[in-house]
Amino acid sequence: MIVLWIILWLILGVLALFVSVLLLVLVLLAIPIRYTVNMENGEAREDGTNASVRVSYLFKLIRAYYDYKNGDGQLKIRVLWFAVGERKKKIKAHVETDMPAENESTESGPIEDKPDETARPSKFQRFFKSAKDKIERINHNANTVLTYPNLKTIISLSVNALRKIFKILKPKYFDISGTVGFADPSRTGLFIGFYEAITQTLKIRKNVRLAGNFDTPHTTAELRVVVRGSINIARLLLPVIGLLLKKPIHILISDMLK
Repeated sequence: MIVLWIILWLILGVLALFVSVLLLVLVLLAIPIRYTVNMENGEAREDGTNASVRVSYLFKLIRAYYDYKNGDGQLKIRVLWFAVGERKKKIKAHVETDMPAENESTESGPIEDKPDETARPSKFQRFFKSAKDKIERINHNANTVLTYPNLKTIISLSVNALRKIFKILKPKYFDISGTVGFADPSRTGLFIGFYEAITQTLKIRKNVRLAGNFDTPHTTAELRVVVRGSINIARLLLPVIGLLLKKPIHILISDMLK
């Protein structure tokens, strides 16, 4: 009897652990990843293009910063108050300084001759063969999809899923302003006309404000971009899982895997 109670408590403990882990994963997936992007460029700026990206997760317990200035980029990652990656860089630099030079002989023994690689195919041949195989596989898969039955249904389901994904990924706030110009003023006029049509159709005139630079002797763009938003992984997975559960979709995937 005691053994049965022990087994029962073990089963209940495993179930409780599984449910706890599952709830923890769901909570982590439900917490959004927040991001902010700032970018400024222009020929009038002495420091050229400046850009910064800020990403935070778990109420800023995990943070990532990327700054681009004067042609140099720097990435920093923080978990709580610890820096991730800096120790690896220091260790790598230390190891490289302690390594002996290639031409420096050692006293441990004679230098072994390198194996003859003349019989092996060159890197270019291996790359060409790999690219050729991938292209043939892509062509085969594309022909399979294009000739697949219920293709219209598959396209309709995929488009609906992409619309849902786009709504989830769409930033909450974005602002783009500046001037764009080409060496040919007529091309600048065509671009501005296209821009006016797109912004009117998408109703983003307040968020995207561009003017034409008709006096520039070459192509130029002076822009200021600000983007803020968040990505909810749980919401992002729902349309993907829903699409994969559709019968025409998972039948197509299983056929392609075969």
